[in-house]
Amino acid sequence: MPAAYLRRSASRGGKARAKVLTAEERHERATSSRGSLEEAAMTYSTEDFVRRAAGGILRGNKYRGKFVCLPCLVTMTLARLHPGWRQSEIERAMDKVSETPGAMTYLPTFICALCQKTMPCLGAPHR
Repeated sequence: MPAAYLRRSASRGGKARAKVLTAEERHERATSSRGSLEEAAMTYSTEDFVRRAAGGILRGNKYRGKFVCLPCLVTMTLARLHPGWRQSEIERAMDKVSETPGAMTYLPTFICALCQKTMPCLGAPHR
């Protein structure tokens, strides 16, 4: 039997003996230390999904080291994500991403690598 399922408890004489935990005891111990299983699940915001998708686009071979305007990036992100996303959701999240770009670089005016218009752009550093 794996040692992970054993619990050591001291007896009166100071000797330790192993006790096998049941499935219910293991489940109770696991959930009591971190709350319920539902509370342990992480939730992701629309901004998190958009940031990850936009970062993937900007780090890809086609746009690595280049800057893409926010409207073009919204269109490409919308195409990359699940079809259930609304464009208005992506646009709002992209605005938040541009305010806190993190690993990406935000330029208030730059020429877009896709549409060639001078607009606010995001880019990822070329590594």
